[in-house]
Formats: sequence, structure tokens, C-alpha cells
Amino acid sequence: MEDTKQGRNLEGMSMLLEDTENRAIQSLFAVPLFSKDFKYENKQQFIDHAKNYPSVENSNAGGFQSDFLNPAEEIVKDFLDAVMKDVYAAVGFFGLNQGDAFGVNGVWLNINDRDDWNHIHNHPGCDFAVVVYLKVPKNSGEIVFYNNDPVKQASEFYTTPLGNDTEFSRLKYAHTPREDSIVIFPSHLFHNVMKNESDEERISVALNVSVGRSGHRFVNNNDWKD
Repeated sequence: MEDTKQGRNLEGMSMLLEDTENRAIQSLFAVPLFSKDFKYENKQQFIDHAKNYPSVENSNAGGFQSDFLNPAEEIVKDFLDAVMKDVYAAVGFFGLNQGDAFGVNGVWLNINDRDDWNHIHNHPGCDFAVVVYLKVPKNSGEIVFYNNDPVKQASEFYTTPLGNDTEFSRLKYAHTPREDSIVIFPSHLFHNVMKNESDEERISVALNVSVGRSGHRFVNNNDWKD
């Protein structure tokens, strides 16, 4: 009981010191991860269409990863029109200037069956990576993000167990996706997808997005800015 009481006293003292000493903690050089609900009404039609594309081998260890989808096709354009308004808004939330050149460098479908997973990778040649989760069974694989900073990786501060996993000490972060949701993050951030341990398909769509660039994009639609 004495320790608990002392803890309460110390907590009160800490609050008082914060008032008198102007103490503050700031998160420097933070890496944003944006997520929100995203329900696409025509998702089954979109999935059926994208499944007709040839499968390629990039980051996927097993499973299906389509070649780049053609944005001129009606269902692909419909999907992009739906998702990119959220992406455009998210870039604004990050405090960045969306600029006039705002577009998609590539979009593809991912399907992981049981025991399929994705290697560690990032998305070069663009500014943001986007993942839209269309089907996410339970235990179908987290997306794990890794701290890219080699100084932090080598520092004793980050490699010594500190007892708490915080944004100041972690070297990786596992995000459990939700069906009908979207995540957006800087393209340089390394990540992988853990093994699908369910008996159902895990289906997502990935996009490479560029902001403020005049080249290397095949879609640029001002309607997304509404």
C-alpha cells in the first residue's frame, strides 16, 4: 500500500513539475501511418476482374500478385476514383502540399492463401504506398513495419530491452489490418506481410502514389481533390 501511495504522490508531483518547468516530449522525425475505414461497394466485381491478370513474382512468397492493372478499364478507374480521394485527404493530414501533380504509379491485386506471405520490401519510385484491404479473415497475416534508420538499429538504446514498446524505442511495428480499411505510409518504409494462417483468402490492393511530381505517373485526376 505504501508503494501505491508513494506512486500517487510522485504522479502528483510530476504533474506539478510539468506545470512549473514547462517539460515536454516531442516526437522528432516521425513516420506517419494513416488508417481509416474504406468500404468499396463494387469490390467483388473488382476482384473478379483483377484475377484475370497474369500473376507476377515480386514481394510475394506464394499466392497471387497481379501485374499492374490498367487504369483505363472502367472498374479499375471506378476503384481509383473511390480510394484516391481518401489518399489525397491523408496527404493533407500529413501536413504536405498535395500539389498539382498527384497520381498513381501502379495498382495491383494481392491474394494470399494459407501459408502465403510477403518478403520485406518497400516501394521505390513513388512517395506513398497504399494498401486497401478487401478481405481479411482472422489470423490471415499482420503487416509489419521496420525502422529504416541504421543508427537506431545499431544504438544500444534501441537494442536493449526497455520494458515498454513505444514510438521512441521500437524497431518494428505490427499492424493488424481490418477488412474494408485502408493504410497509407511513406514509400521508403520497409514492411512485410506475415503468413496467412487461416483457411481463407486474404485479399488486398496495393498502390504507388506520387505527390508533386510531373513524371512517372500514369494517372492524374483533379477530381480526387474534391
